[in-house]
Amino acid sequence: MPEYPSWSLSELSRALTRLVDQAAGHVVAVQARGFASGFFWTPELIVTAEAGLGRDDDIGVILPNGERRNASLLGRDPSTAVAVLKVATATGPATSLDATGPCAAGQLAIVVGRRQEGVISGFGTIGMASGPWRTMYGGEIDHLLHVSAVLDRHGEGSAVLDMDGRLIGMAVRGRRANVLAIPTATIARSVAQLAAHGRVARGYLGAGLRPIHLGDEAAQRMHRTTDRAAIIVSIDPEGPAKRAGLMLGDIITDWNGEQLTGVRDLLRHLGPSSVGKVVDVSLLRAGSDARVSVTIGERPRSESG
Repeated sequence: MPEYPSWSLSELSRALTRLVDQAAGHVVAVQARGFASGFFWTPELIVTAEAGLGRDDDIGVILPNGERRNASLLGRDPSTAVAVLKVATATGPATSLDATGPCAAGQLAIVVGRRQEGVISGFGTIGMASGPWRTMYGGEIDHLLHVSAVLDRHGEGSAVLDMDGRLIGMAVRGRRANVLAIPTATIARSVAQLAAHGRVARGYLGAGLRPIHLGDEAAQRMHRTTDRAAIIVSIDPEGPAKRAGLMLGDIITDWNGEQLTGVRDLLRHLGPSSVGKVVDVSLLRAGSDARVSVTIGERPRSESG
């Protein structure tokens, strides 16, 4: 039988307490209608969860010393769940949290954030670690990291750390109440774009879409493994879809030769890297097969498809 190291729970408890104390100087509470957590990326810039911001203005930040400061929103990116705030005066720690590389399932992790009353924390493991994935908004995330830890209701935007105190990523709520960590590499890309441009460019088709079922007979005729697709219900008269000749009622079935499984699947293809690309779209038009090439545009701020 293999020998396993003996663990002292009191030693582990003291180590966790030290980690929380060290991280406490980096984490803040964010007030924007509701409350969330955040952490200093630089002495002036704070990273927080985009979903935790209920508004774009009148944002307050409670600093590690308990002071409340006003903060301005530099930008938010729903596709990667990242938002960046700027505090009026440089108030953050002189050094940022050190980042760590890819994680492995079973690795211990600690979640540290802040609410009005003080520091909050959670402890667990990296429950799952896998390769890159794409969010329903088209965001490209470097690694899929599930964190097996309880997340305080004000904890979105918390720092996720390894047992050496290095930053693994930012805690957000996923589907089915999973806790995810947005990796540091993904955060770094989003922060750079948001700080420079106030937004992360996303692809734009210029068509309003609804899910549709083709039916088993049509799916079999088209040699599809799914009968789900996306039907065009509106078109931007100045958008890429209109310029390419797409029409109301067209049913989009394939994207660059890949079968679509609905509207969400299509939106995942409209990430930042899609802007300017030419895409071959297969569709059903009045019951007949058709194919159209579309040059993907950049999504206007007020549009979503």
